[in-house]
Amino acid sequence: MTHWFRDSADLVAFREGRRQSFEYGWYGNPTVNVLEEKISALERTKALESILDQGNVTMFYADSLTKPHLKVVDVRRVAELCHQCGELVCIDSTLASPINQKPLTLGADVVLHSATKYIASHQDVIVGCVSGSEVLISRIRVWYHDLGAPSIRTATSI
Repeated sequence: MTHWFRDSADLVAFREGRRQSFEYGWYGNPTVNVLEEKISALERTKALESILDQGNVTMFYADSLTKPHLKVVDVRRVAELCHQCGELVCIDSTLASPINQKPLTLGADVVLHSATKYIASHQDVIVGCVSGSEVLISRIRVWYHDLGAPSIRTATSI
C-alpha cells in the first residue's frame, strides 16, 4: 500500500521526523508496526509472560530467523513459558532451514518450512513442510484433503 503526501511541506515534515507516514509498503505499514511491537515484546519474554497470564493464547507463532532482520527467537525459553500454560509453539524456520536451527529439539511443537523459498531457492519446486509429533500432525493432516497443504511429516527422531 502506498501512502501519499498532501504537499511538499507534508513530505518535508515526514523526512524530518515530525510526521509519521507509511509512504511505501516495503518500508513498513501499520500491520507490520504492530507485529514488530509484539515480536519485540516477545523477545524480552516478560510481555510473553503477561500475555500468557491473560489466558487467551492457544499457540505462539513466530519466524526464527525473523524477516527481515534475521533475529533468532529463543525457542527454548518461549517453549518453556508456553508449555507451562499448556499452549503450543509453532516456529516458521524457513530462513534457518533444518541445517541451521532445529526448533523441535528446542521445544517447539510444530515447525514450518517454505521449501520454495530457501531450500529450493525459488527455482524448481513449490512445496512447504509441516513437522511435529505424530499426534499433532495427525490432527493437521485432517485438513490436508479439504484445504490442500504442504508436505506433512511427523518428527520421529526428537
